[in-house]
Amino acid sequence: MDMEKALRFYGESYISLFPRTAHATFMRAMKEGYASKPTKGTIAELPGSKTIEYIENNWRVIDTYVVTPQSPYSGGMTMLYYGPLPVFMMQYIGYYTEEAIPCLKAALKANYDVNKFYGGRGPDIFQHEGFIYTNGAEGDFFTYSRASERIFNPNGEQVGWHHCHSVYMLEQP
Repeated sequence: MDMEKALRFYGESYISLFPRTAHATFMRAMKEGYASKPTKGTIAELPGSKTIEYIENNWRVIDTYVVTPQSPYSGGMTMLYYGPLPVFMMQYIGYYTEEAIPCLKAALKANYDVNKFYGGRGPDIFQHEGFIYTNGAEGDFFTYSRASERIFNPNGEQVGWHHCHSVYMLEQP
C-alpha cells in the first residue's frame, strides 16, 4: 500500500472507523507482544535491540527496545502504521531488575487482555507474587498520554521503573 492510498483511506473513514480500528489493532498487537512469549528479532544497526512485529491486514505494529548486559536499563519505541502511514508512537525508558520482570509482564497483560489503554501500560495498581506494580497514567490513546510506572518487591524496595509517552500522530477533525 502506498502513502496516497493510506491517506485517502484515513480521510474517508476517520470519523467512524479509523480510530477504533487503530486502537483495536494496537491492543491485539500488545496482547501478542512483550507480555506474552513472542518471537523476537533484532535490528543490525541497533546492537542490543529486540524487535517484536505484529501484522494484520494493512496494519503493522513494531515494538523495538534496546538493552545492555551491563545494566538493567532499557528503552524503546512502539510504532503503529497503516500501510506506510505512521499512526501512533509510544516511547519508554527506565530499568527493571530480573526479579521484577514477571510482575511487569503480568501487569501489562492484565490491561491488554481487557483492551484497556492506560498510558499504554498496566493498571494503576497491580499485585503479583508479592510484588506491587503502580502506574500513574494520564491522557488518552488518541491525543497524548504519559505513564510513570514502578515495581516494588515484597520488602517494599523499588526494583524498577519506566517512564512512557505516547501520541496519536494524525490530525483529528
